[in-house]
Amino acid sequence: MHRIARALLPVALVLAAPAPASGQAPGKFVALIGGAVHSDLGSFVNTGGRWGGTAGILLGVNTSWSSFTVEGNWIQKGDESTHLDYIEVPVTVGRVMLLRDGKTRGRLYAGLSLGFKTSCESEVLDCDLAEDKELGLPLGFQFATVRGANSFIGIDVRYSFPLIEVYDDLDAHNRPWQFRLMFGRTLGRASP
Repeated sequence: MHRIARALLPVALVLAAPAPASGQAPGKFVALIGGAVHSDLGSFVNTGGRWGGTAGILLGVNTSWSSFTVEGNWIQKGDESTHLDYIEVPVTVGRVMLLRDGKTRGRLYAGLSLGFKTSCESEVLDCDLAEDKELGLPLGFQFATVRGANSFIGIDVRYSFPLIEVYDDLDAHNRPWQFRLMFGRTLGRASP
């Protein structure tokens, strides 16, 4: 799995490379973000995927060429028989594109995420052997539409490539897909 992550890193860097975003307004923004997560452990002990949840806060800055965000999230990972919960801090950078209607923006992004295990329950694995920290490479896209003077609503779809295994001796690593909604507002006059 590490080979796949290394092979996809150049793609992530290209997606996150600075590019002009015509009509994008520089400024800061904040959003509440949350939704569903589908995860598995991606190893020979995998007993099926797990649906869970995630919720958090996102802070961001648009520049004239890109968008940077930092998040604080609670997220459920693991698989059907091993439930792992984390507090995660992803930092991302991405291209922003103004879409046809002038109020909607799309964003492709990549970044780095550090997670801290907060709980573990398992029917088949020893939770004491699970790593306390994890590192991931989030890749995703967002669409956000401006509502009113300084608020917005959007969607975010993300996959996180694992860079650290949860159980070293089992080659087990979290592989979460996230499907989230964003409700936010600009801080100042500019829109995200």
